[in-house]
Amino acid sequence: MKNPYLLVLACFFLLTHLHAQKDLDSLRVIYTKDVHHERRLDACLQLVQELHAVDPAQAMSIIKQGLKLATQSAQPDYRLKLQVQKARIRLKQKAYLPAIALLKEVGKDAEAYQLPEIQAEAYFFLGHADLSQKLHEEALFSFQHSYTFYQKVGDHVGMGKCLLNMGVSHHAKGEITKALELYKESLAKGERTGEGSIVFRSLKNIGNIHLAQGNYTKALDYYQKAQQLATKLGEKKQIAFVLYDIGNIYLNLGDYPSAIRNYEEGLVLSTNAGLQEQEAYGLHELGNVFANQGNYDKALSYYEEALELGEKFGNKNLIISILFNLGNTLLY
Repeated sequence: MKNPYLLVLACFFLLTHLHAQKDLDSLRVIYTKDVHHERRLDACLQLVQELHAVDPAQAMSIIKQGLKLATQSAQPDYRLKLQVQKARIRLKQKAYLPAIALLKEVGKDAEAYQLPEIQAEAYFFLGHADLSQKLHEEALFSFQHSYTFYQKVGDHVGMGKCLLNMGVSHHAKGEITKALELYKESLAKGERTGEGSIVFRSLKNIGNIHLAQGNYTKALDYYQKAQQLATKLGEKKQIAFVLYDIGNIYLNLGDYPSAIRNYEEGLVLSTNAGLQEQEAYGLHELGNVFANQGNYDKALSYYEEALELGEKFGNKNLIISILFNLGNTLLY
């Protein structure tokens, strides 16, 4: 690996993975062997939160066992928290109807048991279900209710997540001024609480607005801050996306060498990390650079590779964009 920056990143990610694996092993010991039900259920929830994205089948298996334990030990709060995580996995699988039905049931039970923190979570994921289906008014309603419950229990991280997602909803509706206001509020919440994921997404989304408005200097400033934070957090996928965003700035400025450098860095990072969907984005962006330079044969090669990867994941927006640019290239 010739690039020292990528070598440092690779070492950092390896160490992060080893520490994470050690933590998971410790949680499994507590979950399976501890004599105290509450400690077992706490470990169960932590395991599910760690595994839901990388191994949803295993997470669902743990949820099933945890629900049984929570019911046996008469722990309704743990039962409802586990049901929220079950709905979260269903949302990832795009099983919206069962997820929404479960979240509404959880919300009613949480109200009956007077558990506002769980009401907040139920409304938060209902908002995500709405957002995923582009139901932006409904999403705003859910996130606003979630914010109210998070505020009631003093959960500033939860409040920050809601502000961020309300910003996303307004952004999607074309209400840029309101979106920017909410992103800045979520950024302040994220910085206050030290919640890196909120800070990162807020920085990136503010950068996206400035990029769309042609404010390249401001966009670059926000993207570079987001890149530094993503590197610190070890978020390979997010680093790649920010590198692509920075490449887009240089592409718009006509600085093709800088655009290519950032796209290639993001592409190498995605490839080495096995992030094939992000790899497809990088290939597509490189195709755009060469198309802009009039090198249509090279652009076509990148578009074809991007399309092959994009079709594996069924990312319709990416596929449509690639096909559109591919078609334009074939005209030359």
